[in-house]
Amino acid sequence: MNTPSDYIFLTLDGNNLRFNKNKSLEVSIKRDYHNLDNSRYHPITSTIHYNKKTRYKRRVCMINKVQYGHARLVYKAYNSDWDMNDTTRPNRIGYDNDDATDMNINNLVLVKNKKHFA
Repeated sequence: MNTPSDYIFLTLDGNNLRFNKNKSLEVSIKRDYHNLDNSRYHPITSTIHYNKKTRYKRRVCMINKVQYGHARLVYKAYNSDWDMNDTTRPNRIGYDNDDATDMNINNLVLVKNKKHFA
């Protein structure tokens, strides 16, 4: 059973998100039900987008009809002062082990020029 210390929390555009520290692909969004005390977290499904031309894989998820790069969400959860909406090259997320499906925070790094970006 997970405890609150197993999670890191992020508020993004008014949405409360919860990330499992041990399973970075496990992301949930808090849904309130008519301002009652029975609000709870629901899992967010992420998918892998594959560009046939560049052979680039990218994991994305939808939050209230907005698509976000999964790596950018995980990085933002651990680095609250980082501006995830700045998509200029120096603000991109790369993968330390070059595995774009590995969303562990230890694998995500800010890069200036690298093959894989989120």
